[in-house]
Amino acid sequence: MNKYYFECPECFYEQYSTNDYLVGEVINCPDCGIEVEITGFKELTTDLSKLLLDTIIIKDEDWGE
Repeated sequence: MNKYYFECPECFYEQYSTNDYLVGEVINCPDCGIEVEITGFKELTTDLSKLLLDTIIIKDEDWGE
């Protein structure tokens, strides 16, 4: 079973998880709640990978104006 390491790019919260993740999946930081997208994986050891994350930026809506 693979283990994954997560470090929030916003608040630097760290967590380890055994959940399965996919590139393109959007997850929330359990500490600050920011949404991040998984852009890839970096293998740290044979059974530990770091999630490579990108912050999701939500543009202001123009409401059709």
